[in-house]
Amino acid sequence: MDKKSYLQELTYHLRSLPTREQRLILADIEDQFKIGAIDGKNEQTLILELGPPERIAANYVTPSDGPTSAEPFEREPDVDFGTGQQQRVNLGRLLVVVLVNVIFIIGPVIGFYGLLIGGWALIATGLMSPVIWLASLFFRAPVALVTEGSWLAIGFGIALIASALWYLLTKGVASMTRKYIELLSNWVKG
Repeated sequence: MDKKSYLQELTYHLRSLPTREQRLILADIEDQFKIGAIDGKNEQTLILELGPPERIAANYVTPSDGPTSAEPFEREPDVDFGTGQQQRVNLGRLLVVVLVNVIFIIGPVIGFYGLLIGGWALIATGLMSPVIWLASLFFRAPVALVTEGSWLAIGFGIALIASALWYLLTKGVASMTRKYIELLSNWVKG
């Protein structure tokens, strides 16, 4: 028996397993042949060392056609089709991340983002106040233009300063959120 017929017979005995598991087992056996060749062993010696194909298959297949190896198969990594890279997901860590985020993180984050949106609305109102004030002049008599104009200029200046600060705050929060998501993603992947 040569390597090719040995692998064909092993494939026959593994036929009840899913194709993915068959490929993993066959790849492992082919690696054994490669290692043996590097060590200077011929195919016949390796076949004798490995034993009959049905005995190897018996380590993985039960009468009910399920895997019985003492070493369970590792979950095949998911493939991110956007990048083509493989990614592993640790389900236990994923569950912890979901629970902690639902219980402790999501509520405050939603509240904080609501505060940011409210702040932007307030700043937009402050920046629009000169336009609103000028429009109001068409509907009433300009009695105290100087006083109103002074307060308007102060309010507009405060809105400008607040918009610059609020922009920096928003940018920082977005950056922190992105880093937090990356950290959790890397932790879940292990």
